[in-house]
Amino acid sequence: MSYDDRDYWRDYDRRQDYYREQDRTRDFNLELDRQWENNQEDLKYETEKRKLELEEGIKAMREGNTAWGISKVAGPDFAVRYLQNLKTVDSRPYAYTTALEYANRARKKMAQQNYSGAIRDCNEAIQLGMENASIYYQRGLAFHEQEMYENAMADYTKAIQLDSSFAMAKLERGICRLEMKNTAGALDDFNAFISIKPELPRAYFWRGLAFYDLGELEGAEKNFGTALQLDNTYAPAFGMRALVHKRLGHYKEAINDLTEEIRLNPKSTKAYRSRAYCYFSMGDYGKAVADNDYLISGCPTVEDYRLRAWSHFHLGNYHQAIQDFEQVIATSAVSPGDLIGRGRARQGKGDYPGALQDFSQAIQKNSNHPSAYHFRGLLRFNLGQFSEAIADLDQDIHINPNLPSAYLIRGEKLQKIGNKTSAMQDFQKAASLFREQKMPEKAVEAMKRWTATLMSPLSPNDRLPTG
Repeated sequence: MSYDDRDYWRDYDRRQDYYREQDRTRDFNLELDRQWENNQEDLKYETEKRKLELEEGIKAMREGNTAWGISKVAGPDFAVRYLQNLKTVDSRPYAYTTALEYANRARKKMAQQNYSGAIRDCNEAIQLGMENASIYYQRGLAFHEQEMYENAMADYTKAIQLDSSFAMAKLERGICRLEMKNTAGALDDFNAFISIKPELPRAYFWRGLAFYDLGELEGAEKNFGTALQLDNTYAPAFGMRALVHKRLGHYKEAINDLTEEIRLNPKSTKAYRSRAYCYFSMGDYGKAVADNDYLISGCPTVEDYRLRAWSHFHLGNYHQAIQDFEQVIATSAVSPGDLIGRGRARQGKGDYPGALQDFSQAIQKNSNHPSAYHFRGLLRFNLGQFSEAIADLDQDIHINPNLPSAYLIRGEKLQKIGNKTSAMQDFQKAASLFREQKMPEKAVEAMKRWTATLMSPLSPNDRLPTG
C-alpha cells in the first residue's frame, strides 16, 4: 500500500497534536507571554493611560514631533509603517513592540491552522528585528505543516542555534528529518530531546518510528511501550506497537493493543481493520467476521469484503462467502485469488461447474498462478477427469518447482490411479525438498508414503506417463 499503517499512525499523532497535547506550541507561548510582560511599558495600551497618551500625542504633533505623536494617537503598528515610508526617522523604538504583535498574531493563526498567514506574520516580526528562538520555531512549525521540509529544517536549526536548550525545536527537527528519510539524524534529535525532557510520551513515539523505519523492531517496541507507560491513553503508540506485533507474528499481543486503541477511539476503522486481520491470522474467523461486519456497515473497502469472504469460507459459510467474493469480483481490484476463493466456495456448495469456471477464469487472468492449476486439478480428479487433473498438477509444479507439498499431492493422486512408479518419485522428491527446507518431520512422512507405495501391488496403470 502507498499509505500504510505506519503512515496512518504518524499522521494520527500529528493531527492530535494541536487539539490534545499542544506540546509543540507550549514553550513558544510561554516565551511570548514572558516577552509581552517584559515590554508592557512599550505597549502603552492600558486604559487608564489612554487619555493622557492622546493628549501627549496631539501636543507632540503640534510641536513637530510627528513620530512620537502618531505612536501615541494611532498605536505603534501604524507608527512604524508611517515612519518606514518616510525613511527619515528612526523607527527602532517602536519596531520591537510591533514585532511582538505579529508574533502573537502568528500564534493565533497557527491555532486556526492558517499556516500561510502565520508564516507571513512571522516574516514581519523577523523583519522588524525579532531575533529569538521562539519566532523561528513558530515559523518552522508553519512550514512543517505545509510539508515545506527544507524551510522548516532551516528555521528549527536557527532556533537551536539561538537557544541550544530549546528542546521542542530539537523534537520537531527530528520529526522533519524523519519525513525527509534522514533517520540517523532524526534519532540524534530525538535522543537530544529526551536527554532534556524525558517525560514527554511523543518523543518516545517518534523515536520508536525511527527504529521501526530502520527495521529495529525490538527498539521500536520498547519506545512505544515507554510512551504508553507515560501516557496509557496515547492511541498512536498502541497502534504502532500493534503493527510491530503483527510484523513479528505476535497476533494476540497486537489484538490487545488494537482493542485498547478502539476503546480510546471507537470509530478507528484502521484499528478494526488491523484487528480483523489479526483474528483471521490466528484462525479466529468468527471475530474476524464481526470486525469486518462493523467496517462494512460504514464505508467498506474491497479488502473488508475480501477478508470477510475468506473468513466465511473457513467457517463453512459458503453462501455468504460467495456473496462477499462477488462484491470484490465486481470491482476493478479483482485478482485471481478472488476467483479462486469463489471457486472454492462454489465447490464447497457442490456447484462444480461454477467452480471449474472460476478456476479457469483465474488462469485466464494469470496463466502463471499455481494455486489456480492446483485447485482445478484437484476438482478435476474428484470428477474423474484424471488426465486433465494430472496435467494441471504438472503445471502447478512447473510454476513452483520447489514446493514439496505439490509433489506430495501429485504423488497421492498418481498412487490412486495406479501409477506406482511416478508416485514414488514424487514422494521421494517431496521428502528431499522437506529436508532442504528444514522440515524433517514432513520429510519422514513423505518417505512413509514412499514405503507404503513400494509395498503396494503393481497396477496395470503403473506406466501412465506424468508428462
